[in-house]
Amino acid sequence: MKKTILVGLIASMMLFAFVACDNSSNVGLGNSVVTKIEVTSEAPSIFVGDTVAKSSLTVVGTYLDGSTFTVPETDYTFTQNAAASLTDVNSGELTAIGTVAYEGFNYSGQPLSADVEGYVYSVDKLVVEGPDTPESYYFIYDSTATFTSEYNPANYTVTAQALDDEDNVLFSRELTYVADEDATATFAADSTSEYKVTPAKTASNATPGAGTLKFERNSKFANVGGSNTASAVEEPIACQLDTVARITVSVKDDAEFIAGAALSTVTGAPTTYFTAKSIYQSGYEADLATFSIAFDAAISATNELPVAGSTVTVTATSGTLTATTPITTIANYITGFTASYKSGATVKPGESIVRDNVTISGITWENSTVGAPSGFTPAFTLSRNDMPSTVATNGSWTYVVTLTNAEAAKEAPYAYMTVNAGTTTTPADEA
Repeated sequence: MKKTILVGLIASMMLFAFVACDNSSNVGLGNSVVTKIEVTSEAPSIFVGDTVAKSSLTVVGTYLDGSTFTVPETDYTFTQNAAASLTDVNSGELTAIGTVAYEGFNYSGQPLSADVEGYVYSVDKLVVEGPDTPESYYFIYDSTATFTSEYNPANYTVTAQALDDEDNVLFSRELTYVADEDATATFAADSTSEYKVTPAKTASNATPGAGTLKFERNSKFANVGGSNTASAVEEPIACQLDTVARITVSVKDDAEFIAGAALSTVTGAPTTYFTAKSIYQSGYEADLATFSIAFDAAISATNELPVAGSTVTVTATSGTLTATTPITTIANYITGFTASYKSGATVKPGESIVRDNVTISGITWENSTVGAPSGFTPAFTLSRNDMPSTVATNGSWTYVVTLTNAEAAKEAPYAYMTVNAGTTTTPADEA
């Protein structure tokens, strides 16, 4: 009961305080509470499938006191209507194409929204304007006449038109072409491109001659009823047979040439060590799947790669074309080994490891045929040189053994070695 009386008293005091406020406080509230928003920018004309940029809209809000302000882009969202929901296509009448919603505080406490209106049209026809004299495009003779020239959109203007029932132009605009820079093929359009181009030959693939470029609208221009049926447009071109002007050869990033290895390991598998390309007269490049590699006469006479650090020139050949590249030999290197401590030997906690009791074995070389250099003796370091004093005499400690030979530096292989602790430290065997 006391709680109910207290709540009622508080409510009465708040009402009194509100009524007692002077007009100045109402003014402060009036220019901070938004009552409505509206879109005041010019209604855009779009094709079905176009995306309206939020930055092209001007949204104006109205405060409680009647004053207005331009709503920042960060304070509202814009949602464009799906193509299938658009009405009055090609009518020239305004139709709702989307909605803006204000995200700030407002008078009603509910989100404020407003329609975005525009004129909507279908892509009914493509008009292509190109050079007066047909351009030349290169192709490679194969089963599909692969074109090797890149399309140059600057030489063509592609315009989309919306038509009425009597083929009068209601709306038109130029379409943009965006090449797919990541594609390996020529004539590849990015998904954002508004049209695509496909070249074709009209005669035998084997001979130069006449051809066409086919221009088609992007599939983003969605179908609405029977509209958006713009036919492809073809422009004439001259097709020129592309030929290989030269070849190039380069060493692959992961290729290694180990001193002492037989030359046949390289010449017998050239694509393992090298990348070769055909460079066509148009500038088109294609990987060479088959080519041969040869060393100069002096190296060939030895039948093995020279000492580490040597620079040798190799020659790639494809048909009558050749290209050269230098290679540098490296020393054979260790990729793995095992380390062990003398069987039955122990080290007293707090005392030093007996290095002569450490055995390095099972060394694996990158090139097992070349193997170890003459007089090779493994050298190593230990993660620590003593048995920790904290280890119990019936315990053990695991050491990390790292080889310090130059031949181990490339991969820096390491191995684990467990040493048993004991009441005494076992000495090395006498020589």
